[in-house]
Amino acid sequence: AGDDKAAYASFAQVLQKDSGNAEALAGLGESLLIGREPKKALSVFAKLEEQPDHKAVADQGQGLALLAMGDYADAEALLGKAVKQDPQLWRSWNALGTIKDHGGLWQEARKDYDKALEINPDAVEAINNRGISYLWEKNYPEAEKAFKEVLRRSPNLAQARTNLRMALAWQGKYVEALT
Repeated sequence: AGDDKAAYASFAQVLQKDSGNAEALAGLGESLLIGREPKKALSVFAKLEEQPDHKAVADQGQGLALLAMGDYADAEALLGKAVKQDPQLWRSWNALGTIKDHGGLWQEARKDYDKALEINPDAVEAINNRGISYLWEKNYPEAEKAFKEVLRRSPNLAQARTNLRMALAWQGKYVEALT
């Protein structure tokens, strides 16, 4: 429901009674990521790593936390391990695309976004990131298409609206960008 603090409190309460509860550890880590506390999330996902059946989720969580902290190399290594263990982790594919974008590997990044969307066709985050990838490559018409698709699916996503304005303006469509 978007209340990361309440989620954190609920997961922490479960962990007080059952410190090895893997689902609660994963939930606690996710609530910390959502709450923009990646250092704390990193340590929670490290504890989850001790659970053999949750290694891929632990690697994904640690990778996402490291990405949020700007440690692209270590994040990429962990996210790569995560998708080798479980190729269905769409958030890992999306994050790998983001890392490749930061390295200027736009076509490779978009392959990762496409993989994320194969797994989860409703992942507007991956569509938005693909649009940003097109922006960085200066392929503004494709960026425009991506952002329009995001807004078709999530009309109130302010970030996509801003991104669309940039794509339009860089094509010289100033009036459309302003409206």
